[in-house]
Amino acid sequence: MFDFLARWRWSRRLPKTPVPDIPSTLHFAVPKSGVVLSTNIVRSLANRMRIPYVRFNQLSGYNETLQFSPGSQHLFRARGYCYGEMTLYPQVRLSLGDYQSILVVRDPRDAIVSMYYSMKSSHPEPPGKATAARMNQERARLATVSIDEFALGTGVEFIRECLGSFIPMTSIPTLKTFRYEDVIYRKREWIEEICSHFRWPVPTAFCDLVARENDIFPKIDNPHSHIRHVHPGNHRVQLKTETIRRLEHELEREMAAFGYQPDVATWKSAAS
Repeated sequence: MFDFLARWRWSRRLPKTPVPDIPSTLHFAVPKSGVVLSTNIVRSLANRMRIPYVRFNQLSGYNETLQFSPGSQHLFRARGYCYGEMTLYPQVRLSLGDYQSILVVRDPRDAIVSMYYSMKSSHPEPPGKATAARMNQERARLATVSIDEFALGTGVEFIRECLGSFIPMTSIPTLKTFRYEDVIYRKREWIEEICSHFRWPVPTAFCDLVARENDIFPKIDNPHSHIRHVHPGNHRVQLKTETIRRLEHELEREMAAFGYQPDVATWKSAAS
């Protein structure tokens, strides 16, 4: 009886789907891995397919403690939806192998740099007075913290937890992982690969349009813009060599899991 009521309560949060026969899909993206970019792309494609794009993080009660509300697994339906913008693997009863899923990751060293500037300057103020107050307190704190201090403290801890939560998923055949560095300069091909993996027959002309709309590259590095710097490798400019060395040691498992290598060339240059 309780399970039935829980399912009913959670189902009321879902919009009605006009395509109940299309298999549901999942969209995961590690924080600061182009989450806004991949969300804009996947949501546009889903809309073209008339599939509701469900922002699971919001509906599930996800918060800054990286927890999800009990019972939020009842939001998942086998057909009719695309569940997206999941920046942490939800610790709910979910059979991932039953869904075609994508995961977007980024070099964690670059992600940490991006996170510093986002938390310090550019991230939009969240809704809710309490949450906004916490963000303003953190921004005040970061005004006195260098990027290297942040990277070796809050930055590495947060990215390790988020990226690490996805490592067990990588062996699941229905999951396709995209690295930010591999797709940022080839968005049209990326869109085609997403459609193919999700088995969405999106018209070519519409894919072309989505690629053009999202092919954004800032002319200057603006710390106050949410799209600050999209080019890979920015950590080599922003962080000290010793900081990068320590990050690579701290994140050795996470980097290896997604094919990221230490900056050997940087070490040789620094030593010469």
